Amino acid sequence: MNAASAIDTQCTIDDDFLARCAELKRELVQYAKHNRFVRAFRAMTREYDEPQSLEDEFTAVNLIDRFALQYTLHDGSTVVERFVEQFSDKLTDDECSMLLGWQDVVEGVFEVEKHDDGGIVAVNLVDDLEYRIYSNMGRDVFDMPSEEWFLIGRVVPIRDAWMLSGILHTRPADDRDIMYHAAAKLAMDCPYAVFRNPEKRARAWQIQRDERQLFIEFFGSDLVVVPASELHDRMQEFMHYRTYEGRGADGKTTAERVAGRRGGVPTPVEWPVPDPDDAETIAAIYDQDEGPMFLLNFGHVEAVFAEPELAAAPEHRDMVLGYLTDDTVSPLAFRRLAGRDVEAANRVFRTVLDRPDFDWFRDGEALMEAYKPDYFGADPAPSVTVLSDRLAEAILAARSSD
Repeated sequence: MNAASAIDTQCTIDDDFLARCAELKRELVQYAKHNRFVRAFRAMTREYDEPQSLEDEFTAVNLIDRFALQYTLHDGSTVVERFVEQFSDKLTDDECSMLLGWQDVVEGVFEVEKHDDGGIVAVNLVDDLEYRIYSNMGRDVFDMPSEEWFLIGRVVPIRDAWMLSGILHTRPADDRDIMYHAAAKLAMDCPYAVFRNPEKRARAWQIQRDERQLFIEFFGSDLVVVPASELHDRMQEFMHYRTYEGRGADGKTTAERVAGRRGGVPTPVEWPVPDPDDAETIAAIYDQDEGPMFLLNFGHVEAVFAEPELAAAPEHRDMVLGYLTDDTVSPLAFRRLAGRDVEAANRVFRTVLDRPDFDWFRDGEALMEAYKPDYFGADPAPSVTVLSDRLAEAILAARSSD
């Protein structure tokens, strides 16, 4: 590690500053490649199920970049946090802060609008926000035949701007439709990327509230239990209602809104439903905070909480324990059941867990956090993905042409 040069708090992004960023990034990547992290890196590539793609330079470099900045090690830290801790005596406070800030990676499809002060100004088609982006690999990285073009890549914050991190992939302006579709796919696959934009996050919450209200209008409740064999048809009936009959605050149906903007009548989108497997019943829930979800065999678990004495029978006990240990089942299921009759829930858990003193009010949330930790700690996010107008228009145009 070389002695750190001072990084002041001014917002100037000059060549010397970018050179120092490049030096720090090289040292961080070399640190991430140390033998001590080999097993962790292999574990990450298995999680992405792409070890063979390490032969592809674009993917390999970006995997290393993701590992260095974002991957959570066994102790809950990241490689860059370890790096800053180990070399804090050789880094300025501003450099430590900047390096830790690099964990806030933005991945996107950027539409370049113009060159600016040695960098570029681009709109991320995923979150619809504008970014001023620089490169620590020299200004010629942004030399393109035309002013308008696209780049796919990762950026990290530097002062009041952003810097490329990993390898970028560029496409000409003529590939606009391809890039819009790539951005739309990324937005739908990674909705958290969209919600960097607070306006889109607020809009998504509103859409979710409106859709939940239509769900309640159609089913009579935000929770309905149906035979597994009927779930697909019932949900498609709801989607028909949602498109052609249910009216929003403006008094219009979805079909009327689409016709007003584009003309024509939309086809209802099919709501994907889970494979029922051996389930006899499935609960469809549209929660105010968690959005829509499906719970297989909820009817059986519901019956145990309605008649707590059933919990003594092995098959019913196993059903409740299965829900408790299944990390795909939200704590919401038990909160709903306990909310109907807390004393009945106490009797069920006392029997199933062999804890005679169990009390839902005192122990319920701790039990949920112990068995379902992934549902705690993260900020709640809407289940709806909001595309920008340009992406939505691209998708609708493609569907029309098909």
